[in-house]
Amino acid sequence: MIHRSLKAALRHDSLGGTFCRLLLGYPAPSLVRQRCIFIACFPKSGSTYMARLLEAATHRSGLKAAYLMGHNEQNIDEKALARCVRKLSVVQQHTQGGDCNVNLLAKFHLQPIILTRNLPDIAISLLDHLHLHQHTRNPMAFAPGNFFDWPQEEQLRWIIWAYMPWYFSFYQSWKTNGSRINALWVEFNDMISRPVEVVGGLLQKMGLPCDIKALEQSTDPHNSGKHTRINKGVTGRGSQLSAELKAHLWDLADVWKFGLEDRERLGLERHI
Repeated sequence: MIHRSLKAALRHDSLGGTFCRLLLGYPAPSLVRQRCIFIACFPKSGSTYMARLLEAATHRSGLKAAYLMGHNEQNIDEKALARCVRKLSVVQQHTQGGDCNVNLLAKFHLQPIILTRNLPDIAISLLDHLHLHQHTRNPMAFAPGNFFDWPQEEQLRWIIWAYMPWYFSFYQSWKTNGSRINALWVEFNDMISRPVEVVGGLLQKMGLPCDIKALEQSTDPHNSGKHTRINKGVTGRGSQLSAELKAHLWDLADVWKFGLEDRERLGLERHI
């Protein structure tokens, strides 16, 4: 009976619920909203850049809410997320919107930012990333050991057929479950073309203060302050893909039955 009463109290932002949450180590909803910003993002979507901007604008530190990173799926670990919530933090992870992840975000009353990017552009950025770091293992897929011996067209074909299904799954998961926790969607092109406006707008929607001066300084390429890495933050790189490879991407979008709005967000609208 006591256990059921505690669970019921935890679901409400009341004085009793606040006391129970603090007693068990979980901050009250009104406090949680001020203490953790969670970015769920496509790989190669400028997420590190966005995280650094949010850190600068809110004077927070970057933390991780996954049990392990590396080549693993970056699902949320409850203890790690609780630690992020206890501290002023910005969390940036390639986390899909599955039920377990969304339920944990809901439990801590967090409103995630969903960061996406044009998929043809991502394909080129992924190729650059693999060659730069000379590794073929990541959460989306493990490439064959002789990947770097293949012609570039074959490498890109493999990236589209092996990696891109993960991106479609990520997108669909948040499209399905994101509204449950009022997820905020952001597209890469908007972020890099209007960073101050976009980041400031996100913080306003989340009810968080924004240090505009610090944010503007962090977007200045000549600023010598905190590192705000963004790898070739250029739009339109997907134009390098051959017509055959673009058709492969469009075929995948057909399998997922995406409409015009989804295709526009993913850079695949030309197939309509």
